[in-house]
Amino acid sequence: MNEIVKSGFLNTIFCKRSSITVDYDFRNPSFTGIIDSTAKTGYVFFNSQTGAQYQYSGSKIYDTGCPALSYSESARVSEGLVSGQFNGFNKFRILGNTTSDDWTAFIVFKHSETGASDKSKVLFSTKDYDYSTSGFAVGINGCNRVFCEHDTPSSGKRIYTLNEELDNKNVLSVSKVNATMSIGLHQFDDKMNKMSSNVQYNTESYSPSDKMYLGGLGTSGINYRNYSGTIDSFMLFNVGLGFPERNTFAKSFYCSSYDTGGYYTTTTSFVSVTGIELRSVIVATGITGYVEVLAGTEIVDGGTINKYAYSGVTGAIYNTLAVELTGVTSGQSDILSFSAPSGIYDYNYSIPFANSKVVLNANFDSSYKEVYSFSGVNNDDLNLLPSFDNASLKYAVLQTGDGEFINFYLNGVAQPNLQALTGTMTGDFIVSGNAIDSDGFFDANDFAVYDIVFGSGSITGLTVADVSAGSKALSGFFVNNRDVYLNGNKLISGIDYSGVGQTVVISTTNLIDGDIMLIPRHNMNFSRYTGYSDNNFDSSLKLFDEQIWINGLRQIRELDYLKVADFSLKYSSFSLEPFQDIIYNNDTGFFNV
Repeated sequence: MNEIVKSGFLNTIFCKRSSITVDYDFRNPSFTGIIDSTAKTGYVFFNSQTGAQYQYSGSKIYDTGCPALSYSESARVSEGLVSGQFNGFNKFRILGNTTSDDWTAFIVFKHSETGASDKSKVLFSTKDYDYSTSGFAVGINGCNRVFCEHDTPSSGKRIYTLNEELDNKNVLSVSKVNATMSIGLHQFDDKMNKMSSNVQYNTESYSPSDKMYLGGLGTSGINYRNYSGTIDSFMLFNVGLGFPERNTFAKSFYCSSYDTGGYYTTTTSFVSVTGIELRSVIVATGITGYVEVLAGTEIVDGGTINKYAYSGVTGAIYNTLAVELTGVTSGQSDILSFSAPSGIYDYNYSIPFANSKVVLNANFDSSYKEVYSFSGVNNDDLNLLPSFDNASLKYAVLQTGDGEFINFYLNGVAQPNLQALTGTMTGDFIVSGNAIDSDGFFDANDFAVYDIVFGSGSITGLTVADVSAGSKALSGFFVNNRDVYLNGNKLISGIDYSGVGQTVVISTTNLIDGDIMLIPRHNMNFSRYTGYSDNNFDSSLKLFDEQIWINGLRQIRELDYLKVADFSLKYSSFSLEPFQDIIYNNDTGFFNV
């Protein structure tokens, strides 16, 4: 991690630079080779917190700077170790005083499958042996979950496990604050992937150790293996950080730079007075004059006499006033704006943290899968979940900007976006301000998801004659940057339709008549997967930000599917059907047979 990013995030969480005891950056390694007394080659890896000259000089190692000394449980140390390549034999002994009552550790890693799921892999520890009564060990168990353990004099070993599977690549934090131990997994973005997670445990009779190892125990035990995989970074703080501070600082590992923010001025156009002229303007309404009107008649000596009167005429009353003339003048305004400090993400580095395998939460036999994967900066919003108002029967959504279009899916089916509602168009919707309104077909039991993309939608028809003909041609310009839906179900490019020159041809043989809807597609950093399988599948794409359809129905992240790591025990080629009968409900009935 470069100094700009490190300092920026330390300031954000109000943490002193001196709070970092160890900072090993294996992406930018700094080390020197040494030869021990038995003529074996080893390495001293330098701590970025301290100058190298304070860690190694004149063939002397100074542990006060907390360098790391390589060693191996095999014959030799691999040079790849200094680049973070741990092979299950090589590891580091962290020198110097690394112990404190409270502490926090961050480690960025991608572990390798060893095939020995019955043995836990230790990431870092302060235990010399697996039976040591002092110190702790942090590692990965056979279920692809992080654990932290320590021994107690009276009750034996205590193990705390994070109930969340690891991704292919991870940012992990472990902290101790007083008698509380915490484990956290931190996502690049809590909206794009799954949520960052944290669990806390109360330690009991924990005894600290004055040694620390990276890549294993001091000596691997019967039920433990040294770490296999890569480590990008390892940092150790001499203070205990809470989850909000750890989750904020964890974002620094995904960043390549840091924007310190500050105040800035802007140039804008504004309306100003360009002159004054005298104009006759309306200042009020009232009587502007009088007219003669017949007021009635009187009978005099048997004859009729007309009576007349003057009536006021109401109208606008004008006056001559000085009127300001306005026009648009472009200039430098004195408006001062503030930009908050923030990290600048390195998207190329962050993508490998994403998973490619998809586990479906329902069983889809012999189904088409289609995945859109987006990586990098996405200006549009995808996979948004609206909130439903039972009183108004409307969904609350984010406000759209100029040129933006809402793609709205209800129970997986794409809904047509109309200009206005009619009583005969059940299932359609309009966007009214911050709400999605319909003709009343929404229900609290429905499942909705929407995207905000740039573009516009169109709708046409597929007739019985089109189905009989076997194909229907659409203008390529008409379909460009849009997805094609039939009655709300997505058609797959290359299977249901294909481009022929300036024309897109829909294969209608296996379709039914209905409405063809074309809605805009988000194309930024776009990759696509299609496949046909029984259930779970590997997209072979880093699902950084994605959209998924099964048999043309849009799926909702975390509700309909999960993105899992290559080593996930959740992933299989089959899906177990849920058993409908109650076996045990924790009451006096016990087993319901």
